[in-house]
Amino acid sequence: MASSAFIDRIEGSQAVLLIDDKEVVVARKTLPKGAKEGVWLTPDLKAIDLEMTEKIKAETAARRARLMADDDGGDFAL
Repeated sequence: MASSAFIDRIEGSQAVLLIDDKEVVVARKTLPKGAKEGVWLTPDLKAIDLEMTEKIKAETAARRARLMADDDGGDFAL
C-alpha cells in the first residue's frame, strides 16, 4: 500500500499529489471534502490525514523558528 499522499498543488480541475516521491495527477473532484494544497491524505486518498498534516506543520514551524533565531536580518555575503 502507498504512503500518505501530499497535495502539492491544485491546477484547475486537477490536483497534483506527491506519493512516494512521485507526482500523481488526479481529478480534483475525487479529493475528500476540505482537501486543499498543503494537506496530507490517507493512503486510500479518501480522507484528510489530520495527524500527519498537523505533525508536518509543527515540524516546519519549528525549523523556521530555529532558522530565524540565527538570522541577524542582514544581507548574506557570497
